[in-house]
Amino acid sequence: EGCAECEYDDMTGMMGSSHTYDDGPLKCFNNPKTWQLGWFSDRHATATPLSLEWSGRLVGSAEYLSAAGDDVIVLKVEGHSEDFYVGLNRQIGINAGTEEAGDKVTIQRRDVGDGYSLSWLEAKLTTGGTYIIENFGGSNTDVTIEVSSIDIASVPGVAHVRVYANNHLSPVPTPPNITTVIPSPLEAKLTTGGTYIIENFGGSNTDVTIEVSSIDIASVPGVAHVRVYANNHLSPVPTPPNITTVIPSPTPSTVSSPTPSTVSSPTPSSPPFPNPVPTPSSTCEIKSQIDNIETKVENVENEMREMKNTLQVILNILQTSTPVPSQSTPAPVPCTDRNGSWENKGTMRSWCSWARKSGGIYITGRCKARNLYEDCPKTCLVCNP
Repeated sequence: EGCAECEYDDMTGMMGSSHTYDDGPLKCFNNPKTWQLGWFSDRHATATPLSLEWSGRLVGSAEYLSAAGDDVIVLKVEGHSEDFYVGLNRQIGINAGTEEAGDKVTIQRRDVGDGYSLSWLEAKLTTGGTYIIENFGGSNTDVTIEVSSIDIASVPGVAHVRVYANNHLSPVPTPPNITTVIPSPLEAKLTTGGTYIIENFGGSNTDVTIEVSSIDIASVPGVAHVRVYANNHLSPVPTPPNITTVIPSPTPSTVSSPTPSTVSSPTPSSPPFPNPVPTPSSTCEIKSQIDNIETKVENVENEMREMKNTLQVILNILQTSTPVPSQSTPAPVPCTDRNGSWENKGTMRSWCSWARKSGGIYITGRCKARNLYEDCPKTCLVCNP
């Protein structure tokens, strides 16, 4: 078979080992040299097997004049790191003296391009022979050069050749987009009446309930009635109305009234909700508004309890006062508070100052709690000015 990497070892053409005589042997150039010289260029063809399979008829250069139609003398296979040249080495006429691979399909390789380069004989194929170029062009696909048949009885002699990528009959499909499905853990298996609660849903401090109202598998199709709701969805916070505190009047007494008192009426407190509460925009706002409403209601209740205590003290005073005989002038009650400190229920302090510090409606409560009416009549509002 010769040496594939030895110079001048391709004896199919004149560029191989030389001879001592001048007029022989009768040889042509090999396939890559014929292409480089541009000889028979109208019978050159190019194959790019990764994109398209090539098949056709090869004829020898010695029968160039008998070639017809699409007959090819040199086929160049492109797309690899080297070019491959394929031809029929027809041993006849001007090529009758070829000394290697007569009437066979020969394949040589050389550097890419048409300039000067060494060429190497790679294969000499007969009918049914193949030559495989592995990992063609770095594509991980092999390319096959296949000789289907050689007929040298015809004129011109013909070799039927195919050049194809090994997957040419079944191109690799573009893989579909694949979504990896990660199995999720099973959270609940519910029957009729069952519920599943997601606590603190979305960080909203509100739980969400998934509730199965009923399951009917006797129907076609089987049906499950399901509700999904926030736990406060059935009880939205109403917009509170404007509230005005009404102070009831004391029941008229049949006891003669004492000298009119200068007790001033308690100042009505401001309505706890001067403006309507805007519609909440989130669960957090709902909770905040509920807390505010509860605080304000509690404050109103405390104030009303203080008012009730004050009214009760006033009523007790009115009911327990000794009526003054109509024929005599009532003795005026001194309107001067006691100065200094004195003991009251075991505690020593200035009790009139202590009562005044509470201010407003709370003075009455302190006066009653420590019975300061005689010692602090001015502060406790039970004297004539």
